[in-house]
Amino acid sequence: MKTIKTVLLKIWKHKYWFLSPVVIPVILIPILQSKQYINKIIAVELIKITDGDTLEVTDTNKKIYNVRLYGIDTPETQKDFKDEILAKDENFYAQLAKKYLINLLNNQTLSLQILQKDKYNRFVGVIYLNDLQINNSINNLLVKNGWARVYYIQDQNPKKMYFINSQWSKNFYQMLLNSQEYAKDNLLGFWKENYNHIFHKT
Repeated sequence: MKTIKTVLLKIWKHKYWFLSPVVIPVILIPILQSKQYINKIIAVELIKITDGDTLEVTDTNKKIYNVRLYGIDTPETQKDFKDEILAKDENFYAQLAKKYLINLLNNQTLSLQILQKDKYNRFVGVIYLNDLQINNSINNLLVKNGWARVYYIQDQNPKKMYFINSQWSKNFYQMLLNSQEYAKDNLLGFWKENYNHIFHKT
């Protein structure tokens, strides 16, 4: 909202107020359209899995959502168009995480809870299997089985993105941490390997 206020103040300050009937709708409409989905839970169908933590789904109105799973991070897949240097075993475990997700979501009834949008304009959210219990979300199952780490969620800095600011998000965060400890203790998924060989991003 700070960005909107800044733009509107500049329009007025520089005496471009006559443009406001044109400019303001252009600024506000996309923002308001995206905000109408936040915190809604909707029935969705899977279109495709991009990698272990990113997928495309569609609702009953055929609207497509590019979804980044909230609070988790899977190893990166090697992409031809990127010059990123991955960790030694990163692409290998990225493919395993993707395969796990493909098998997990096969012929399943899915629900999407949208929490926010990220800097890439993706919907950040939670996808549930069959019911709306957070421990039955694919976010949690990926972590608990050792295919994802707890990431992009934090309780340290309220000014930074992904800060947990509600009781629900605190419960979700704690559940993910517990699931990660379970995966570590049982050497599940990539936790049987050297951690530095799995993620190039710390």
